[in-house]
Amino acid sequence: MIRIAPLGAFLIAMTLALAASAQVVPMVDRPIVLPEGVGQLSVDVEVGLNKGNVGGLVGLSSGLPGDRTPGLSVAYGLARGIEGGLSVPYTHANLLRDLVESYDLAMQGWPLRRDTQTQHHFGPVQIWAGFRLAPWIAADIAVMIPIEQIRAGRIAVRLSLPVRYAILPGRLAIRFRPDLILGFGRSDSNQGASVQTSIFIDAGIVVNITRELWADVGIGYGQMFQPKSDRVLQDWPTNPKPSGKGTLPISATLGYAVTPAIDVFLGFTLANLTPGSRQGPADARSLTAGLNYRF
Repeated sequence: MIRIAPLGAFLIAMTLALAASAQVVPMVDRPIVLPEGVGQLSVDVEVGLNKGNVGGLVGLSSGLPGDRTPGLSVAYGLARGIEGGLSVPYTHANLLRDLVESYDLAMQGWPLRRDTQTQHHFGPVQIWAGFRLAPWIAADIAVMIPIEQIRAGRIAVRLSLPVRYAILPGRLAIRFRPDLILGFGRSDSNQGASVQTSIFIDAGIVVNITRELWADVGIGYGQMFQPKSDRVLQDWPTNPKPSGKGTLPISATLGYAVTPAIDVFLGFTLANLTPGSRQGPADARSLTAGLNYRF
């Protein structure tokens, strides 16, 4: 017993030392792409709060404008400064009933065709790769594959330049990300456009209140250029037709690092502050809860 006691004390001390050394990395200081050999599994759950249809949309998805890989996703650091990943979203929604959601989807561009005969909506599936250009900027390319109406809207490519710069390390960072989306599909199913072109830009501020607790406030803007929005909305069921001014979402998110490997977060989004069809600027709303697990 005399010999075992010092050994037990040594093991306890080593365990405590390892736990202390594995500190949470503040959100504002995290790398722009995953480090080599590190993976991350993420799950998002979205609940729609659209006016007149609260709870009508629910699924493995995200209403946060800064989340480019909604639903169930996995990413991995493939090499130094290079990551790759896959994401699959799913929502349960009645797009014929929820015209607020249908309008916002139409203004986001590709894929323009959705299956309105079902309330189960899968995809598009995303396969992406990110390349670190500097500690605060990366280049990102994603191939998006539609599950619904695949003959009408085939695939799309998204080109992005995500930026996150820590103004005050450990406390405050700014983020910015412009996207160019080129969607491909049959012209006769996409208002005469065989290539559907749109942009989306979002920016935000990330604040670490403590090492574990962080907040993010963001705003975005998206616009479709090809085909023109008036062509997309030419068969819209209401009169007068919507203005087709694109999308202007804002969001606020609060997150907490439970351990160095696990984050949980909750975010609220006003999905489109531009006027839509039979909706006020703040009628499109959603709540998103999520979990990230690094391994």
